[in-house]
Amino acid sequence: MAHHSLAAVVQENAERFLGHAEHSHDVPHLIHVVSGAAVVTAAGREFPLRERESLWLDLAVPHAMRVEEEGTAVFGPMLVPACRPCTAVVPLGRRETITAVVNSVLVAGPRTEEQLAACRLELSRAVRRSQGVRFPVPVPTSPAARGIAEACVDSPLPLGALAAGQYISARQAQRLFREETGLSFVSWRTRARLNEAVPQLLAGVPAAQVARQIGYTTTAGLWRALARELGVPVERVRSGSLDVLATTPDP
Repeated sequence: MAHHSLAAVVQENAERFLGHAEHSHDVPHLIHVVSGAAVVTAAGREFPLRERESLWLDLAVPHAMRVEEEGTAVFGPMLVPACRPCTAVVPLGRRETITAVVNSVLVAGPRTEEQLAACRLELSRAVRRSQGVRFPVPVPTSPAARGIAEACVDSPLPLGALAAGQYISARQAQRLFREETGLSFVSWRTRARLNEAVPQLLAGVPAAQVARQIGYTTTAGLWRALARELGVPVERVRSGSLDVLATTPDP
């Protein structure tokens, strides 16, 4: 717990303990209550936040914060420019994925711009992950199909090899995926991989890097897969208009 008598020792961080007047930022912003309680005023509303709860603000949103309890400490890191919410203010509640990254950043104490940039990226990824998966991928129920599902996202192996590892044939695996998830194996793996890709793209990770990480040899393959699953023209995805990833309803 932060002690009130120590709140102003490091003057530039005093607002973390004492609150601050209305202001805004030119990049998206996260407000996370490390301990205690606070109230954030933004977009004409008040948002009460308790310990380990967060609020996600778009760029240029005026906001103010007041603490509600002795011992309150609030962390307000900037996010990468691409990590914008769909509305001006999004209450995130208590998300352990965000709390874990916030705690790691606070312990690490980044100082250089390179260190700060790496922390912003990880926080942005955590915020996006907290929003849930982009494309529904029901988990198979049978042990063999579930084993294939758990292995296939990160593996370059074709279905035949993955099925052999579970002592069934590719035909049996296809049937299980159809019956238990409503998707073909190819569709299931594509969606699962794209669920890994979307938070990274929205957090500003280069598309070529994301494509390689999820098994595509080119960014063109990634764009085509995203366009197909989103039901939009590939040009809209390839153009870099990432709002489509956050706002288009799931097919």
